Amino acid sequence: MFITELRTQIQQEMMGAAEALDQRRKDARMSNAFMLVLSAAITIVLGIKELPGANTIAVVLGAILTASGGVRAFHKYEDQISHLSRTFFDLRLLESEILFYINSVPLINVTEESLLNLKNRLQIIIRNHAESVINFKK
Repeated sequence: MFITELRTQIQQEMMGAAEALDQRRKDARMSNAFMLVLSAAITIVLGIKELPGANTIAVVLGAILTASGGVRAFHKYEDQISHLSRTFFDLRLLESEILFYINSVPLINVTEESLLNLKNRLQIIIRNHAESVINFKK
């Protein structure tokens, strides 16, 4: 594998990690906003004394809020964000090392051993990320 191909693969992995990280952050924000709106709605409904069936409405909204909390706990957004951030950071660090290597060693002097070392490190990062994804699904 040529060093430019390895760098391209790392950049593709970084893009995938960045997209997944952005999506998890978006999902977490939406979940937080939804739960906040539900909580506010419960408070407002209970505060309106003239509203017929206010207690029933509040109970239904409370049940939806509880279910939303369960869904949020199931998805573990914060843990996913933490692991994706770590994966992205590890990929960025590896890319920086490759850039340093490219700029400090003439291309003709790039050794197969150094390429294998960099490739193995990439595979370890990918494997660690895959294991964390599998652990979320348990």
